[in-house]
Amino acid sequence: MVKRFVSLLSAEAGNYEKIIKKIEAQNYNELHFDIMDGHFVKNFAFGPGLIKSLRKITKLPFQAHLEIENPGEYIDMFIECGCDIITLHPQTCKIEKKLKYLRAKNIITSVFADSTIFFPVRKKPLCAITTASERELKPGEYKEIKVDTEDHVTIMFKFEDNIKGVLIAAQVCPGRKQFIEWEINGSEKSLNWNGEEPNSLWVGHRSAITLKSPSFLPLKKDIESRS
Repeated sequence: MVKRFVSLLSAEAGNYEKIIKKIEAQNYNELHFDIMDGHFVKNFAFGPGLIKSLRKITKLPFQAHLEIENPGEYIDMFIECGCDIITLHPQTCKIEKKLKYLRAKNIITSVFADSTIFFPVRKKPLCAITTASERELKPGEYKEIKVDTEDHVTIMFKFEDNIKGVLIAAQVCPGRKQFIEWEINGSEKSLNWNGEEPNSLWVGHRSAITLKSPSFLPLKKDIESRS
């Protein structure tokens, strides 16, 4: 079962109750709060006082995404204000120790991402160039700009019934143009699609087929007859 989460980060601050009621009416499963301290990420959002006041409005599970430094100092605070799920970033604390603590508190836990900056600087041209020319810039033709955003991230997540998934997002894949790939592995068959071949869907059972049109999707009895 796939759950649908809603972030309140962009919601109108004076209208939370009305917004939450609309979210409940549309059968979303959980409210997500991005907790930001202005240090780990350069923004501020949501504190335990506000979350505690919203806890009175809805029974939807609350997830506190601690995008802050030293999150271990604040875990109890967010548990006490009504959060059901605590999400930590491994680079902000000794993650194994904190996860053991959260499990002891009977709180659902999740670790989001391992992110990397492979190219800490980029070359900003000082004159007009043609992007596709593949000409290497010479000293004096560019200015080095520090990069502070990740160009590779691996995300692990888990759904109900111990269903697991992995998401890899990268901008450091030479030769790739539009490689957005989805693969779903079920108990009976697998599906694979990627953006470089958008008109094809790979379907694997005991044997594999490649479909060129949604109208060719086989019925279950057709797949079983080919096995």
